[in-house]
Amino acid sequence: MSTFTENYNLIKPNPTDYYDVADYNENFDAIDALMAENEETAREINRKLGTPEGEETVFSLLKGSNSIIKSIQRVTYSRIPSTTGSSIAIQEVNPEKCIVLFERFYDSATGGLSRVEYELTATAINISHYASSSNSLIVGFWVIEFN
Repeated sequence: MSTFTENYNLIKPNPTDYYDVADYNENFDAIDALMAENEETAREINRKLGTPEGEETVFSLLKGSNSIIKSIQRVTYSRIPSTTGSSIAIQEVNPEKCIVLFERFYDSATGGLSRVEYELTATAINISHYASSSNSLIVGFWVIEFN
């Protein structure tokens, strides 16, 4: 008695089963359809990203003289017990052309994580956090400004 694969439900004949060409054809049809679907998905992703000119790659567009990124800054915030926020100076940016990536390095909160909020201005990241006064917290911020 045949079994089926976990992900794509392909037919897996047992060694004692008789050879059935229909089983193999059904498997190959299923594999072919999935491969075609994956290729179409990849084409759609490439269409949305755009295709770089010449020998450029998407990564090469992120650096160099034709970069779509103007600047990348990384700052770290360390909260000592009994503080509820701070302001960290950064090089001037246009906040409307930035994204901020947030990374948590350390949180001594017991029973859950501290809540951290931030606001990006042209020259600073203003940070507020909420936790018990005995918790320590270290977080990092990546400020990426686009041209």
